Amino acid sequence: MQISSIHIRNFRKLKAVHVEIDEKQTLFVGANNSGKTSFMYALLLFLSKDSTFNTKDFTLNIWKEINKIGDSWMVDEINEADTSIDKWENLLPTVDLWLKVDNKETYRVLDLVPSLDWDGGYVGARIRLEPKLEELIKDYKDAKSKAISLEKSKTGKKNNTKDIYPKDLWEFLDHRKHLTKYFTLKAYKLDQSKFIKDKFQPTPAESIDINIVRNLIKIDFISAQRGFSDNDDNNGVNFGTLSRQLGNYYDSQSDPYEAITEEMLPLLEEIRSLTEQYNNQLTTLLKSPISEIESMNYPGVNNPSIVMNARFDPKTSISHESSVLFKINNNDDSMKLSENYNGLGYRNLISMYFQLMHFREEWINNKEDDVVRPIHLMLIEEPEAHLHAQAQKVFINNAYKTLVKNTDGNGLHTQMIVSTHSGHIALEQDFKNLRYFRRCEDKDNMPIAEVVNLSGIFGSDDKAHKTEKFVSRYIRLTHCDMFFADGIILVEGSGERILMPHFISKEGMNNLYISIIEINGAHAHRFRPLIEKLGIPTLIVTDLDSQETNSDSGQIRKCLPRRGKGYTTNNDTLKQWIPGSGHDTIDNLLSLMDEDKIKDKVRVAYQHEVTIKYNGNDKSVIPYTLEDAVGLANINFFKDEEGVGMVRKFHKAVQKPTIEQCHQLMFDSLNKSKAGFAVDLLYSDNFDNLNTPVYIQEGLKWLKEQLSTKPNVEE
Repeated sequence: MQISSIHIRNFRKLKAVHVEIDEKQTLFVGANNSGKTSFMYALLLFLSKDSTFNTKDFTLNIWKEINKIGDSWMVDEINEADTSIDKWENLLPTVDLWLKVDNKETYRVLDLVPSLDWDGGYVGARIRLEPKLEELIKDYKDAKSKAISLEKSKTGKKNNTKDIYPKDLWEFLDHRKHLTKYFTLKAYKLDQSKFIKDKFQPTPAESIDINIVRNLIKIDFISAQRGFSDNDDNNGVNFGTLSRQLGNYYDSQSDPYEAITEEMLPLLEEIRSLTEQYNNQLTTLLKSPISEIESMNYPGVNNPSIVMNARFDPKTSISHESSVLFKINNNDDSMKLSENYNGLGYRNLISMYFQLMHFREEWINNKEDDVVRPIHLMLIEEPEAHLHAQAQKVFINNAYKTLVKNTDGNGLHTQMIVSTHSGHIALEQDFKNLRYFRRCEDKDNMPIAEVVNLSGIFGSDDKAHKTEKFVSRYIRLTHCDMFFADGIILVEGSGERILMPHFISKEGMNNLYISIIEINGAHAHRFRPLIEKLGIPTLIVTDLDSQETNSDSGQIRKCLPRRGKGYTTNNDTLKQWIPGSGHDTIDNLLSLMDEDKIKDKVRVAYQHEVTIKYNGNDKSVIPYTLEDAVGLANINFFKDEEGVGMVRKFHKAVQKPTIEQCHQLMFDSLNKSKAGFAVDLLYSDNFDNLNTPVYIQEGLKWLKEQLSTKPNVEE
């Protein structure tokens, strides 16, 4: 048995998301505030026994509709429709769980099977936070009526008093944890025949015992706020020290006293004797303070006396700070340090493993209650905290193995969900395991989340598999951070990659999280399925790559772009992606408007005709590649900059009397070799004054506009 998919509605910014859950491990990736944490906390709140919701757990714009319902109650005779739970159908925080169940496990889900002839497959359950309407209506009307009376009183009118508590139903429920008082969780059996991936089926009329669902899933959570610091603070979910983790792990095992053997008897007698001696010594040492307490008339006639009865407890013995030491020198047993003197990263890594082992053993040994939960759902939030890149890879490659150790063959199944902002963790997994959380807005311009399943985005044929392997290998080898960026810039080569941060800074975009990915122009289009699926605003900075064909020999060669010459482009991105098919001629590409260079959230930027001032005259010219575009946009810069390498060659070019001669010399220099142009520029003392080529400037302006209104609220 395993969780197949989860659908969450109306919880925080998860207005309606459907997430496929991998049978082993699923990774949540995405920028900050994209909903990853909301998803995990929703599962915790709905599946845990002790759940405490608050008004902030509702999707923000839901409260407008809820307040309207509250207003409809403020009449003498309330319509039956206004008191029906049906009116809340599309407003309540809800989690739908779909489980894949083998027919051999039917006995575990009898209360969820759709019919008597069901022979394995999928069963569904809904858990919904819903109001206790009768009680809520009565108490809210009383409170609101009192507020209205006060506003209409002589004193209220005199002082023009308004908005006395509660001004609306939200304020009433937000006060003194009223939401917990007036709302409760209910569970329902869903109909598999009505399941549609991204659709929400109506809630059944009859509810079921919520424990039917909860008894199928043991859920555990490792928070990003682990409080695992040198001071062992208590903020957030505190792991505590490694010694405490060892104690928890020990406690999760079967009680060793329940499995005493004959060989253990001498040890137990030694423990008994030591305990007796220790208690006698404690009684002697503490006789004075105990007598002092007794002099204060305690214990009295009927009060119990104070006696010492310490015991040697195995868990306690390994839970103190000094129980875990780190040996510094393997040749000297005296050189040991307490765990608090070891680095946070190392301690965090070990501690997380102990947590996983503790949760596993607790589940296997059924320490919580008498219910055997067939599914163990492990949630891990940002495991990369304090860990360097290699340690992050080690953790994600071994965490699931740790969780499933010793669980085979017992009808139990483990699934792990990890949220991360680390490319090192994300890229260790296949695309099929990744779920991308994307920030977007609803029709009311409220920030919400969408979830993209990256499985199968490249297709299923052999060509698609090769493309997927190429993209996967490429982003892994280049440590690509595109899954966590606000915007993406695909660039042609190393020159663009080196200079782009400077151009971004010149356009005042340093405050934006932009991922710059260097990808050869011949392969940029291979990223198309991934870029379009992610929906991240993406700028493609590429070259015209103009070429001419010799009419006699048929030989193709590079050439400077010119209008009316029948030149074509050799750029696969321009031909196959944007602008796309039918735009392979230079004349056609140069004639396109800005809107023609945009498809959805992707824009292409390539060289086009620009006017520059050369020797006092305005001249029109069309750059060929990034390097000559930079040269033509910075004529005065290169006149003053003798430089080295390619910079020196450009310095010579700008000395030519005409723009045509200048441009031709730049082109000839680049045609031989353009390696090191950007690096040579870095040597210049005036590098910060370098102007941005017009086509890149236009592209960055578009990207800036796309990102200026990005949603940014807490998860």
